[in-house]
Amino acid sequence: MDRMLASIKALPGTLLIALMLTACASNAGNSDVADVFARVNNSVVELHVKAIKTETTGNRTSSKGLGSGVLISESGKVLTAAHVVDTATEVKVLFQNGEISFAKILWMEHSADLAMLKLDKVPEGITPVKLGDSKALRTGERIMVIGAPYGVSHSLSVGYVSGRHSGPEKVSRDITPLFIQTDAAINKGNSGGPMFNMRGEVVGIVSRILSQSGGFEGLGFAVASQTVKEIIEEGTLPYAGLTALPLTPELAKVLNIPQGYGALVQQVVPFSPTDLIGLQPGRLPVKVLGRTILLGGDVILAINGIEIRNQEALFKVRENMLVMKEGDPLVINILRDGKVMTLMEEKK
Repeated sequence: MDRMLASIKALPGTLLIALMLTACASNAGNSDVADVFARVNNSVVELHVKAIKTETTGNRTSSKGLGSGVLISESGKVLTAAHVVDTATEVKVLFQNGEISFAKILWMEHSADLAMLKLDKVPEGITPVKLGDSKALRTGERIMVIGAPYGVSHSLSVGYVSGRHSGPEKVSRDITPLFIQTDAAINKGNSGGPMFNMRGEVVGIVSRILSQSGGFEGLGFAVASQTVKEIIEEGTLPYAGLTALPLTPELAKVLNIPQGYGALVQQVVPFSPTDLIGLQPGRLPVKVLGRTILLGGDVILAINGIEIRNQEALFKVRENMLVMKEGDPLVINILRDGKVMTLMEEKK
């Protein structure tokens, strides 16, 4: 110890000051993380999801899933990832203090992997957090991720913004989702959880990882908060309880779809609006052009008279549905067992 002290005393004054400042800066950084975590942690929730899917036999089987979310309003709105709740029949929400609430799905955008939930109650003492400005994030900036990896509740991981990338699919004519890349550890159960900046603002919603092993390898992605804001500002469609695959001309040709495009129904959530209107899900998993899809379900050919012949038509359908009023009929033309049929729902 005496030798160590003697060595320190022998250091030049400027170097000694620099070392002290570096140590202080390091401790301050750790303190910032701890302070932000303490401030925002109770806004993070754990989602326990019950889902029912149609199997190859045509029977519906139940399954359970795990994810995360974050409370963003005093009225009980919770943001999460679409893939966490896309076939959910029940969403149970567990808070840090052990209290439980249940949630319904308000809207969902699969192309951005985003969903908004509404709690039936918000426990006392649970405070929402603010959506931050993801446009202001710089590569190299520190961020935090909180979630429930493998069910380990309220786990914190810290990393940096590694980059930003546009999503492969557009939400609408004017919205292309943006994803923030990070090296913060993300694993199963983190999906739907928040990414925070160091001001304690939500700048992303955890979406997916790239991995060859199946576990985290330093390549995680979160949907940017600016995409959330753009979707809300443009307008959201009510939850439909449907997952469908847009058919490219190549897929349409393989499946012998007469109009060369359409949307192949994959899953329909029981008792959802699309289930009540009569849409049928796929049943037979097959690999086509390098991807696994479910065959045997309805192919949506047109909605409200708009034929689905390309991506532009999908945008028109969205725009049409955004301006629909209460009582307006929803008319869906489908291909089922080689026959064209019309399904109709009267809006209540």
